[in-house]
Amino acid sequence: MVMLGLLVCAQTGCTTWRFFINLRGMEDSNQGRPLQVLVRSVQAESFRTETYGELAQLLIKPDPSVLRVVTVEPSQKRRLWIRAPSNKPVALYFLFSATTGSWKMLLPPPLPWSVSVPLGRNGVLVPDVKECRLGRGLP
Repeated sequence: MVMLGLLVCAQTGCTTWRFFINLRGMEDSNQGRPLQVLVRSVQAESFRTETYGELAQLLIKPDPSVLRVVTVEPSQKRRLWIRAPSNKPVALYFLFSATTGSWKMLLPPPLPWSVSVPLGRNGVLVPDVKECRLGRGLP
């Protein structure tokens, strides 16, 4: 069955990739408030230059780059099934009330099978982020 899927992909030129994003809020995530999360397909240059304010506007008026917008409550776990262009990076933006910590991350191609992101009081707990890329061209 897997070989059939690979053959179809090779013949049709698969342009999308599906993967999971696992978000894990803690009791004090976003200082105990709901957290808005934005998932986008973007080029690395845009990721580096966009401001927090510009991204917050995409919550109200999403553009075609927005793949998903979700709210994560404190202590909540969310599992997102994302479909994204396979040849572009996927950016995750965590719109914390106070942006003193890490609030965005970029997943370059080849995209992972899954990524787990623990959320702290004011930012992503970067040392605890886990990606599964086994067999995706990276260790």
